[in-house]
Amino acid sequence: MSTESPLPPWTVLSAEPKLRTQRRFRHLMGGTPPRLISVSERGAAAVRGWFAGHPIGANRRHQDLARRLVEAGMAHIDYDASSPVDFEADPAGNDDGAGTTEPAFSVVIPVRDDADGVRATLQCLRSAHGRRPLAKVVVVDDGSSPALEPSLLLEAGPPELVVLRNDRPRGPAAARNHGAAITFSPIVAFIDAGVTFDPTDFTRLFRWWPEPVMAVAPRVRSRPDPGLVARYERARSPLDMGSVPSLVGPKRAVPYVPSTFLAVHRAALATAGGFDESLRFGEDVDLVWRLSDLGWVQYRADVAVCHPPRPTVGRLMRQRFQYGSSAAALGRRHGAAVTPFRLQWSALGAILTLTGRPLVAVAAMAATALRLRSRLSSLPDPGAMAAVVVSRAWWHQLNGLASALARPWWPLLGLGVLWPPTRRRCTAVAMAAVGRRLVDRNDTPSPIIDLPLGALDDLSYGAGVWAGAVRSGTAVPLLPGRPATGDRDTATGR
Repeated sequence: MSTESPLPPWTVLSAEPKLRTQRRFRHLMGGTPPRLISVSERGAAAVRGWFAGHPIGANRRHQDLARRLVEAGMAHIDYDASSPVDFEADPAGNDDGAGTTEPAFSVVIPVRDDADGVRATLQCLRSAHGRRPLAKVVVVDDGSSPALEPSLLLEAGPPELVVLRNDRPRGPAAARNHGAAITFSPIVAFIDAGVTFDPTDFTRLFRWWPEPVMAVAPRVRSRPDPGLVARYERARSPLDMGSVPSLVGPKRAVPYVPSTFLAVHRAALATAGGFDESLRFGEDVDLVWRLSDLGWVQYRADVAVCHPPRPTVGRLMRQRFQYGSSAAALGRRHGAAVTPFRLQWSALGAILTLTGRPLVAVAAMAATALRLRSRLSSLPDPGAMAAVVVSRAWWHQLNGLASALARPWWPLLGLGVLWPPTRRRCTAVAMAAVGRRLVDRNDTPSPIIDLPLGALDDLSYGAGVWAGAVRSGTAVPLLPGRPATGDRDTATGR
């Protein structure tokens, strides 16, 4: 499985929603972090056709350009329009020599003490079975007490169901590895107990993947249950990566995807070494980052599944604390990928804005825009493009800094609030950091719910980060990251 293979000729692309262009697509600005890419006249003509719905075609240079736009976050693959055939007829299956093709994927469901949840997931798989046969469905009972009744699971699930039992809990990573070890299909999908989905969406997810894609994850929405916590989770679930598709990895718009629903090519899973069983939390982020080193991990926002929300405020805070506590172990494995805030050239404007110096921030940004304008002199309107680049970079850094202050850095901010000389300014910064949630609201019901539960969410996660850092003896998840090599030039990359 080559990570440098071109995208297939029938691939159809769509533009990233915030993409800006000049001179009929000769110059494209967007992505995360924001950058500018310039292309030739022929390349611009090809891009215009792609964004109008035409396949990328067989020209190798055009295929390389298409891949570059996807990797930069400026374009996304339109999977529904791209697939030339149903995945059921795709040659990715293995011919057994008798003229039949092995089904393309298997499913592994780890579960502990959630019989109702696993039955709900199995019933969805049974509905999907008629549309697309599964090679195998493996339920791994990870030490439930009492043990799950296999007969009830077999009754609820599709015909290919196998039930395994661990006498004692070994953790979700070990359960997933145990289940994957007895499957042999080209793709294995890990699905948590309690996840429900529409069979049509489930089938769409498995129709076709281009070869660079190592793994695919759908959008995970919180189930629309009644209650304040459920309404908050519907808009602010940490499992929901948003409504825009993306490649996944550190420094990308979608930095990780959860293993709530994660489909992986078996060859990539074997190369990555499977889930790290020493990790109790964060094992999915760890695997996803290792897979992203091998190729593409694709977040499919056009396909959604549902997961039950936390039932109480206490359970919500406990979950966020546990997620935060995984940052230290991830930092030992992946270094600065877990940094709460990465300093970039636009950080000064963000810092000045949050510390109550907006006029100085505007002056610093204007100076940066003037310097950048000279580097963009070949554009028809370099001043406008420089202003867009600087403002987007400022907003990106402002959001990141506010999030870091509200989550892992809140103890330091709290000390500033308590210390009289800095109390006024730090209180204003704290209010801005908490209030960041109101700027980009999805379907949050009201600030009355979002602000207090959001503050508890942030405090719990940040406390988990500190607890994990102290326990592991590392400060990596608490320290700001330095600009990576080439960050200075990402705004004008060509």
